[in-house]
Amino acid sequence: MTLTRIIPWAHQLVRDVLRPTELGVDLTAGTGQDALLLFETVGSLGRVLSFDIQAEAIQRTRDRLEPLGARLKDLAPGVPLPDAPGVYLALESHEALGAVLQKNRPKVVIANLGFLPGSDGHIITRPETTLAALGQAAEALSVGGRLIVVVYTGHPGGPEEGTAVDNFFQQLPQDNWQVIQTRVFNREDAPYLLAAEKRNA
Repeated sequence: MTLTRIIPWAHQLVRDVLRPTELGVDLTAGTGQDALLLFETVGSLGRVLSFDIQAEAIQRTRDRLEPLGARLKDLAPGVPLPDAPGVYLALESHEALGAVLQKNRPKVVIANLGFLPGSDGHIITRPETTLAALGQAAEALSVGGRLIVVVYTGHPGGPEEGTAVDNFFQQLPQDNWQVIQTRVFNREDAPYLLAAEKRNA
């Protein structure tokens, strides 16, 4: 693993705790790489929930997982997550996470902030919806579960969102959470990783 590539570090943090048959949530479908990891980890008897506001991202995720035999199901806005195994694709903002999860307790919630790779960068994640989603994720996460976020600051709006997300993680109570930050120390605009493990309810 290349030392300064952040995504593999994030994915290792997923593999450390997520088990077959469990629930993993991807807050930003993007190109589908996180949803793929979650699906490969929870297996055919587990569940994956993946959000994005862009139909192109949902389609890219579908195209990545379909050849692997994943049971892909579109989840209409406002519909709660079913109990049946499968990969559920939600074409809506991740700030709907709490309403979709209801009483479900994911073991991992992961997000790659910023914009859809290969797009013009016009549509980006924003602090207000990101913080809403992270707050709901922290509340819903099962004990021993992890909230994992890769932050990108090299685009307009990125530094502001990064500061907001940094503050969110920094303010998690130390009695209930273990929190780390991993970053490329000699490259200012490199993406960086924030992760929190829930130790107590």
